[in-house]
Amino acid sequence: MLLAIAEQCAYCCLWYSWWVVSVIKLQHLMCSFIVQVRFLLPVLPVFNIASAAALARIWNNRLKQTWLLPGIAACLLVIGSTFATSVMLAVSKHNYPGGHALHEMHKWQASRGTGSKGPFSVHIDVLPAMTGVSRFGELGDPWTYSKVSHQL
Repeated sequence: MLLAIAEQCAYCCLWYSWWVVSVIKLQHLMCSFIVQVRFLLPVLPVFNIASAAALARIWNNRLKQTWLLPGIAACLLVIGSTFATSVMLAVSKHNYPGGHALHEMHKWQASRGTGSKGPFSVHIDVLPAMTGVSRFGELGDPWTYSKVSHQL
């Protein structure tokens, strides 16, 4: 019994120490002048593991009266995170107006009927390419797409 408690405490202390080191690294990065996502990504798995260990501990002690409030808080955080993810997913759909315009152009041409079956050429300028027009939106025949700019 005492050995199991000691092992659990050592396990929690190990993840806690990694979490503290990760927080210190994040604080150091936030104080520097250059903050890039590539420097933040190695820390995310440590936060995920630390939060999973905390949630597992809350779940294992869910029947105890003192763990009721942390359990409710954890449930609310998971629900809030799911809601925030859903909202951000719906909003991110509108981040690429160039891709939406390309899709609308294809729909408009298809709605014109059988009178216009010839080859169609689309020039993709810099701004549409930066706002969502990509190879994933290309349909193929009879469409041809070009990003080549003619220089004077």
